[in-house]
Amino acid sequence: IDRVIQFARLQDQSEILEIGCGTGQMTVPFAERGYRILALEPAPALAAIAVGKCRGFPGVRVLTEPFEEWAPSGRLFDLGLSAQAFHWIPAEIGCQKLAAVIRAQGAAALVWNKDISQGTPFWEATQPIYHEYFEDPSMRRSDDVSYRELLLATGAFADVQEYREEWQQTYTAEKYLRLLQTHTDHRLLDPARRKDFLEAVHRVIEAFGGSVTRRYRTVAFLAK
Repeated sequence: IDRVIQFARLQDQSEILEIGCGTGQMTVPFAERGYRILALEPAPALAAIAVGKCRGFPGVRVLTEPFEEWAPSGRLFDLGLSAQAFHWIPAEIGCQKLAAVIRAQGAAALVWNKDISQGTPFWEATQPIYHEYFEDPSMRRSDDVSYRELLLATGAFADVQEYREEWQQTYTAEKYLRLLQTHTDHRLLDPARRKDFLEAVHRVIEAFGGSVTRRYRTVAFLAK
């Protein structure tokens, strides 16, 4: 977050367009710093959670609308931000529309935290569960697309930087199950199926000693 703010040279009251805010995981840290935010989230259930989290920030507005259909009506922003969401937008639409709603000297930040735990024993043990509860488990990961080329192809962006950092996190069973429930595809499961899914994952965690360590890669494409 600090890297994005520094890159975009955000000032007090800078305006941010957040695309696919989900439950507000990325919205709140920016709101706490005093920026004005228009957050778009097409899923009503997720948007409602984001609204609840941002109730104390009068500069934040959440619209239940997909970016592809949203009409900016001439409004421009200092930063176009998307975390864990931009890969859902068709490439031929996303970057070009993003360029059209950012002010001159503004910036774009497309951010993902990618789970790179594939092949670990815990990952292998949970794969049968994911295949049972999700039609296409591969959709849980964003494609490793180089948005650098897509941003440059618009002709509107320059100074595109790609930032990557690997890290890991160890979770108790309770914290890991809470984490899973912040993921969009997990939240959209039928409540009864989600309960069964989480119980199945819980059993695997207990079999691994009650905790799980996941490896991640933060990937951010920053463009001016």
